[in-house]
This record gives sequence, C-alpha cells and structure tokens, in this order.
Amino acid sequence: MQSTGAKVMIGTSGGGFDLMTESLSLAGIAETPLVIYLASRPGPSTGVATYTAQGDLDMARYAGHGEFPRMVLAPGCPKEAEELTSQAFYFSQQFGIPIIILSDKHFLQMHLLFYKKQR
Repeated sequence: MQSTGAKVMIGTSGGGFDLMTESLSLAGIAETPLVIYLASRPGPSTGVATYTAQGDLDMARYAGHGEFPRMVLAPGCPKEAEELTSQAFYFSQQFGIPIIILSDKHFLQMHLLFYKKQR
C-alpha cells in the first residue's frame, strides 16, 4: 500500500485510548499506517495521573472491532524508545498497520533523568 501524506503519531492514555478504538479499527481494516503512543495509568475515565500502572497491555493488544494485524512495542529505556519509534514508523508504512508504543509514568521519569545526565 502506498501512503500519501504525512506520517501520523498520536499520543494518549488509557481512557482516551478506549475512545479511539473505532478509529483504531478503521485504520487496521483500511491498512492505514498509524503510530499510537499509549501512556498507561491506573483507573477508569480520568484515572490517577500521578501514579503508574502497566495495565493497558491487553487493551493495546485486543482493542478494536474485528481482527486486523497490529504491533505493540514496549521500550525499556529512553534510547530504546528512540529506536523503536523510528522502527514503528517504518513498519507502519511498510505493512500498513497501526503500531502502539507503550510506556508509563516510571518510564517518563527515567527519560527525564537520562537527559538531565547528558547535559
């Protein structure tokens, strides 16, 4: 599939991702390249933004209507996140699939510490 237009990446967290499942399904069935950054957090609806959780893995793997291929990536450190994000764009364009990159609050704090040390 040849894509026309810009590469797309969307950021969200648990409750917002739930509301995006119809769009995720459409992207999957239409083979539209898409990268989603999903920051896990506990709780329904607005959740608890100051705590961490990794409970969105199953939601990322199985969200949507019908069956369509997708890829779920979970980087373990900031450097790996950079590499996997680049690969996510490549694979989403190459295969026309939605790709979800998972993280959580601890990962983001690690990211801040990593870049503070490099300054």
